[in-house]
Amino acid sequence: MTQKLFLALLVASRKLCHYFQGYPIKVVSAYTLERVLRIPNAAGRLGEWNVELQAFQLEFSTTRIIKGATLSDFVVEWTDFLDREGTGDGVVLISPTQDKLYYTVQLCFQHGEKVSNNIAEYEGLIAGLKAVAALRPPPPAAGPASLQEELPPAPFSGASACGPASGARLLLALEPQEGCWIEELKAYLLQGTLPGKEEDAEREARQATAYCIQDAELHRKGPNDVSLRCISREQGCELLADIDGGDCGHHSSSCTLVGKAFRSGFYRPTALNDATELVISCDACQFHAKQIRQPTQGLQTIPLSWSFMVWGLDILGPFPRAPGGYRYLYITIDKNTKWAEVEVVRTIPAISTVKFIKGLVSRFKVPNRIITNNGSQFTSNLFNTYSAKNGTQICYASVAHP
Repeated sequence: MTQKLFLALLVASRKLCHYFQGYPIKVVSAYTLERVLRIPNAAGRLGEWNVELQAFQLEFSTTRIIKGATLSDFVVEWTDFLDREGTGDGVVLISPTQDKLYYTVQLCFQHGEKVSNNIAEYEGLIAGLKAVAALRPPPPAAGPASLQEELPPAPFSGASACGPASGARLLLALEPQEGCWIEELKAYLLQGTLPGKEEDAEREARQATAYCIQDAELHRKGPNDVSLRCISREQGCELLADIDGGDCGHHSSSCTLVGKAFRSGFYRPTALNDATELVISCDACQFHAKQIRQPTQGLQTIPLSWSFMVWGLDILGPFPRAPGGYRYLYITIDKNTKWAEVEVVRTIPAISTVKFIKGLVSRFKVPNRIITNNGSQFTSNLFNTYSAKNGTQICYASVAHP
């Protein structure tokens, strides 16, 4: 088992090498991997893995240490009491600034169910953790008064008071919350209940053939006999966010996120739409997305209807000075016959370009189109005016291939 864990760590270091090189990595496991990794005389493949993993900043921790550190971070004071009409719990949350938030929790159990003190304490603990997770951090300048204004007023629950009268209270109902579509399908599969409308009833009966009940949970049947657990929208969005931007997230596309969620054993009909919204709203996903390699302008089609109607024009140089001071070449090629015309010049102002085109027109008549680059000689007013006067269309292409 230890070698399997080391192999998983080695594969992760190879696939996420940029993360392992840039950040210290904390490895949490129930096994003492650090003791095995630090063996100086390790041989075989374990020794090779040891040498490869020594290049990274790895910190190993056991699950017991993590569990104790997590529990010590919660500074919560619990007060159990018995009210006049039933059983209830009171929770006092103490913030790092010593602000106290008081919550009254009414516990609802089924009739005839045996309840012990431990069950009541654990239910109160779960309710307190839910209250902590539901809180949002206040602004830096906010005090106890502003916290009390943001919390909703406590409804009457019949329970006795917990803490001072000025504290804020909140009633929590400990009942499972599921999505509407999950409840409808479960009701049909377990009890045969259908909606009142005929269209909705037919749709639900048709969709229910792809679902089943396992361990009192709704599952989606897979083509490979692997059932996927159906989850609500909140759970699905949380799962996609963890896959996309979690500790091992790499901000992939929406289809990849949905595929990983399905392979993890979870299902939601609108998972692809939720993943698309998440990718669009994530800046890191947009930064790492595939770049569009298409040209900024439309491609220029080259009609080959007849000869000497479409020419490609370009300038070559500067070359070493030849006798007579010539350093540049005007070159043009007919796109149909591949006939080339070349003229050597000393300088390449716009007027010399027009002079070269006049010689071309006198020999091969006026062309229909000239394809060239965005050089200053070809974009000048003198060259464009002469071309427009003759009715020649100038098409601009890339610099290397006019």
